[in-house]
Amino acid sequence: MGIIPTDNSQVRALKGLHLYHAAISNCSQKVRFCLDEKGLEWQSHTVNLQKSEHLTPEFLSINPRGVIPVLVHDGVVIVESSDIIAYIESRFPSPPLSPRAPEDCALLEAWMTLWDETQPHIKTVTHAGRIGGFRRAAGRLPIELAMARDNGLQNPELAEFLAELASAEGLSPDRVAAAREAVQDRLERLEVCLSAYEWLAGPSFSLADLAWSIDVHRFQFLEMSLDAYPSVRRWYQAIRSRPAFERMVVAYEQAALKAMTPAA
Repeated sequence: MGIIPTDNSQVRALKGLHLYHAAISNCSQKVRFCLDEKGLEWQSHTVNLQKSEHLTPEFLSINPRGVIPVLVHDGVVIVESSDIIAYIESRFPSPPLSPRAPEDCALLEAWMTLWDETQPHIKTVTHAGRIGGFRRAAGRLPIELAMARDNGLQNPELAEFLAELASAEGLSPDRVAAAREAVQDRLERLEVCLSAYEWLAGPSFSLADLAWSIDVHRFQFLEMSLDAYPSVRRWYQAIRSRPAFERMVVAYEQAALKAMTPAA
């Protein structure tokens, strides 16, 4: 989706890099990680998902789909995390996070496409676990459904997901089973690649490694074992030790969980 128009005059007036994000959102983690790896300065605009701020008229005036993160660069609005990090790479190419060889660029594109296809499954396994438990315990899901309807959310998939999550039955067993099967498939694909190569797309760390490490981190957060995937575990630990990962993923996540637990 990439760059979208906005009628929000305050957003159009913003100068520099501004990120609308949430601490524990894996897509937000991905973009923060990228910005830090690039050494870029950016202004933080936290979107409180526990207060459903992503469904307010104010936020929907920035992104009518009601999802985060959103990057604003000198008044230009960019949405969808993969498009955002591709935009950052194109506008701020140093240090490079894309390979040079055409065959490695093709690998990068393939891994990023698969990442995007996997995100609905990541959302499902996340909400089938403790995050879903937090949200249901908070009692805001019916309010979010009403906000989505009344404030003009332009995202049928999100509205459907919220309705299913808020139902008495919760997420359907079929949806959860399909999501877990997809996660296992992705881990197996990562293991095959990383058993032969150090990185996913070429001779060095790239946007593909950045993006997929966020998902593997989410699997760890959900207490999924990596014992069957030693190459994935080795690769993840190498990325986990990067200072940018600690600052932009782990520190934000730990602060968010500390704030969420008493409320739940």
